[in-house]
Parts: sequence; C-alpha cells; structure tokens
Amino acid sequence: MPIITQTLNSNDIFTGESVVDRNVISAISKIEKNLKDNFQIDIKEALVSNPLRLDIKTNENWQIYFDLNSDTNLQIIKLNSLLKNEISQTSRASLQYIDLRFKDRAYYK
Repeated sequence: MPIITQTLNSNDIFTGESVVDRNVISAISKIEKNLKDNFQIDIKEALVSNPLRLDIKTNENWQIYFDLNSDTNLQIIKLNSLLKNEISQTSRASLQYIDLRFKDRAYYK
C-alpha cells in the first residue's frame, strides 16, 4: 500500500476516528491494482488534498488527479484509455500529470 496523506485542520482529528474515509481507501486500492496489473506502475503516494480531490504520485514520478465526487471507475476507464492509446510507455518518462477531474475529457502534460 502506498503512503496515504490527507490535508486536515488539526481541530478535525479526534482520537479513535478514521483519518481517511473508507471510500477513499477503497478508491486508492482500485487505482493501485489497475495501474499495477495493466501497466506495471506502482503508486508511491496518495494525497487527499481536500474532500473532492485525490492526487496519486506514481513510481515514474508523474501524478494523476482524481475527483472523489465523481465515479472512480469511469475515471479509471479514462486513465486506461489514455495509457493504452495516447501515452506510450516511452513518453511516460516526460509525463508530468494526467488530470481526470473533468467529466467530458482528460488532460495530460
């Protein structure tokens, strides 16, 4: 499992409570399995920067931005399509990010 961090106000943390939501952990697990099984990419870090955004840092040093308010499975499908059809394995070396937070399309640089 990758390192999971979450940006929180220290007043929001109470003893005995989960810091990261169970649904977020489930989404990270799905993303991790998909990347590993289909593209041999590992996750180094997962950051929940606010309740709606999940940033994944890969072992190839590029990031993936997810919208936690949207269907993670659909975002994984968009990710798979990009990595299979548009972004070659060799071009991933210069990739900075893939942004999946928009419903109608994905962006990458």
